[in-house]
Amino acid sequence: MFRVDIFTVTKGSFNRKNLAKYGFVCTCVKKSGEVGKIQDTGQIKGTRHETEVKAITEALSRLNQSCEVHIHCEDTFVVNMIDFHINGWAGNDFRKTNGTPIANAEGWRTLWKKMQGHLVRMEKGRHICSDEIREMMEEKQNV
Repeated sequence: MFRVDIFTVTKGSFNRKNLAKYGFVCTCVKKSGEVGKIQDTGQIKGTRHETEVKAITEALSRLNQSCEVHIHCEDTFVVNMIDFHINGWAGNDFRKTNGTPIANAEGWRTLWKKMQGHLVRMEKGRHICSDEIREMMEEKQNV
């Protein structure tokens, strides 16, 4: 099973839905020993957490086989929700115990589906690609 590292960065509002940016870098070591790299940026209208979920989902969409995926994410809330809650939410159709949908239910549902077939490990905090992704997002804005 290949190991893939996904590094994400977002820029947006914590509580309000504004135009927010995200970027990601995916790396893996190929059989030849060469390092493969995929990177992209995008934007959505959403909160910081919604934007982070979108970034991870987009990065996972680029994988074409089952992998051991290490997701490096600066958003502690999203890391904790993936580590401790997403599978329980999936079992309850992304609803709270009172039956109401969780916030951003469709985004979490899509992310959960993209995670299937992969061994996902979450790693929180700044990472080796944080500055590179921020620069990539700024360059795209200035084009």
